[in-house]
Amino acid sequence: MALSKQLISTIFVATAITVIFIVVFNSNLRDQSFIWIKTLPSQLQRYERYINRIGFGMENDSGNCYKINKLDSYRICDKLPFSSTTCGSNVNTDKNEEHMVPNIVHFVWIGNLTLHFYAYLTIRSAAANQKPDVILFHYTHVEPQGDLWIRAKQEIPCLIPVKFEEPTSWQGNELDTVVHKTDIARFDILLQHGGIYLDTDAFILRSMDPLRKFPFTMGRSVQDAFSSGVILSEPNSTFLQTWSNLFKNYTKNDFFTKISLRIHLLKPELPIHVEEISMQRPNPWCDGIESIITESFNISENYILHLHPSKYGKQLYTTLREDDIRLHDTTYGAGARAALFGTQDLIFFKSEVALAHNRTTQKPLNLFKSMQKLRKPEMLPGL
Repeated sequence: MALSKQLISTIFVATAITVIFIVVFNSNLRDQSFIWIKTLPSQLQRYERYINRIGFGMENDSGNCYKINKLDSYRICDKLPFSSTTCGSNVNTDKNEEHMVPNIVHFVWIGNLTLHFYAYLTIRSAAANQKPDVILFHYTHVEPQGDLWIRAKQEIPCLIPVKFEEPTSWQGNELDTVVHKTDIARFDILLQHGGIYLDTDAFILRSMDPLRKFPFTMGRSVQDAFSSGVILSEPNSTFLQTWSNLFKNYTKNDFFTKISLRIHLLKPELPIHVEEISMQRPNPWCDGIESIITESFNISENYILHLHPSKYGKQLYTTLREDDIRLHDTTYGAGARAALFGTQDLIFFKSEVALAHNRTTQKPLNLFKSMQKLRKPEMLPGL
């Protein structure tokens, strides 16, 4: 009889604990952001730093936005809160800090171009988030075409198209592809003028001024290569001069994909700063083909989101517009919102408060696996 009472007591206690757990769990389930914060504390820390950096409100808030809770990953707005594209007024710049890289943004295009939406967002992100003194769009044939190019020129007062002569050779080697001609053109422009070179699919997510104190900066994209899709360089950079001088010794593919990292490993005294994560991740080679278009990586501390649309197909990047982007809960959506609105947060209208609170979130991934350090390679001919 005593055993039966003890068994009944045990069952009662276990049942009570189970009921309490269910009540608490269901209560937490109503607030998706609470689950995210509790289960991924490192995400909370990153998001707190992000909010502290951009502010609880938004600079030049044109949408009259607010947040219900500071750590909500969305904002409630009257209308789409487009950020300012006024150039030459970088409030994030420390006036007492010496910058080696001029605050000039360069784009290079060879051939005809009808501006896609992602390219428009790239140009806009440079104006809104870097606030450069000038944005120079270097072209060879005719200026870019289309409504989005007209819109970009109307919105961005410092956007200046500059015609240049298409390069046909470099150091005695013929240039037989547009890709290689574009690479050499960016080398020549950066050696002459310095500045920030961007591919037309690389969003600037926040000011790159902390990197302008280095004479030369690139991002590592894969195990054995840096990416030339985003480069910060002082005029006549020693590293860039050394790299360009080696062109005559290599096949074009090797030169543009692998040589810069090998130079760094063989000549560590040459001044270069390397960003392992914040300029070239996520990308389809390291993080998967879905890492940008369907998954939601935490890019709150990134300087750059490089899209690589040729790896995914351009349809997504060319068909979505502002009203789609505001609720597109993916890595691409976060980067596009940073370009348009100055925040990676989702944007809900005031009529959608209940939808915002009760939505099922795309849980951000806990970001990137580190790439292994490379051993010193064999000596490079000509170095």
